[in-house]
Amino acid sequence: VQYKFSLASFSSEADAKGTTQLRTSNSIDAASMISFNVACNREICTGGDRSCRHVELDIMDENSSYETGDHVAIFADNEKEHVEALAKRLNFDLDMWISMKDSDGMAPFPCPCTVREALTRHLDINAAPRRAMLVALAEMAQSPEDKDRLIKLAMKDNTDKYHEYIIKGTRTLVDILKDLPSVNPPLDKMLEILPRLQPRYYSISSASLMSPRCVHVTAVVVEQECGDGRTFKGVCTWYLKHLAPGNTVRGFLRRTSFKLPQDPKTPVIMVGAGTGLAPLRGMCHHIEERKKTLGEGQTHGTHVLIFGCRRRDHDFLYGDEISQWAKNGTLAKVHLAFSRNPDNMGSKVYVQNKVDDNAMHILSLLDNGGCFYVCGNTIMARDVKKALMQALVFMRRMTGGKAEAYLETLAKEGRYLQDVWSA
Repeated sequence: VQYKFSLASFSSEADAKGTTQLRTSNSIDAASMISFNVACNREICTGGDRSCRHVELDIMDENSSYETGDHVAIFADNEKEHVEALAKRLNFDLDMWISMKDSDGMAPFPCPCTVREALTRHLDINAAPRRAMLVALAEMAQSPEDKDRLIKLAMKDNTDKYHEYIIKGTRTLVDILKDLPSVNPPLDKMLEILPRLQPRYYSISSASLMSPRCVHVTAVVVEQECGDGRTFKGVCTWYLKHLAPGNTVRGFLRRTSFKLPQDPKTPVIMVGAGTGLAPLRGMCHHIEERKKTLGEGQTHGTHVLIFGCRRRDHDFLYGDEISQWAKNGTLAKVHLAFSRNPDNMGSKVYVQNKVDDNAMHILSLLDNGGCFYVCGNTIMARDVKKALMQALVFMRRMTGGKAEAYLETLAKEGRYLQDVWSA
């Protein structure tokens, strides 16, 4: 492994801050970072073993704004416990001030800073180590057994072992170093081989018409028991879970094309599962507010929501709001799919089943110029598309190819929009 950065340490904070602030070579640092103030953070699951947080973030920058359907990017801090565990394992002084640069004078992350800041804010110590990192660690192994094990894990033709130990085992760098005691990377090399901590993007679950200076985030907290006493925690969702009102969050806003039609009379079909409800909730609030501004004689189109979760009594997110939208006419129809409800008689019901059940109505709305929105994981989005294609084949007598072409045309016209992420 070739290393290109040199490390300098300082005896005091004053000495470090007396040096030039280095430019970085990473595009992350070029993002237009703004600050958010935490206004609210509450649990919205009402039962079960999962946690879902509703977080409200006030936009502190007066020149920044968002539109319904946009994303917010959040820069989370690594958990203090993980940072200290890594430092203890490798005997790093977290309070030491450092600076790193390459031959062009570029830094891999904002410098100067303390080792604590580098490991907390700038570097991803929680990600699944990639093969390149395993090779680098193998070069530092002092025992032949540890070196051999790392080399075998890093081999491209040994995918099964890598997947079993790293991916399925949800092992982080700290976990690997605990298993391989002879691997002791020095500070400079450790800081260079660690990847940058990336921002996490969330679909904003509020409406700019209703809440123009505050974005809402809806996120399921990732916490997984690994079976050997370890617990894997998602960096950003764990960070969000523990934010308190008044805390400051770093991030930025990102525009998307996931937008409601300009004409309020246009029919809208929204399909979401789990936290895929987030931007759809924002759209429903937007529709509700827009409805109040319609003049006499003006009408709004038919709006349909298909939402799925596990159980009505556990994770029916924003259930009170959905019920209210059904009552006040914001939504003409609400179709709910509870995959694990006790009264399902053993069968599982998903949003794609509800699309299939209501296909005739959905297709009629599309015939009238309606727009179709899907938000959730890619597997769900694929199954929803498959259900629509089957409806076109059986109800419109289309071939599979023509059904797919029809949906592709809708997408090109901006009438079939998806906000999806990997499962």
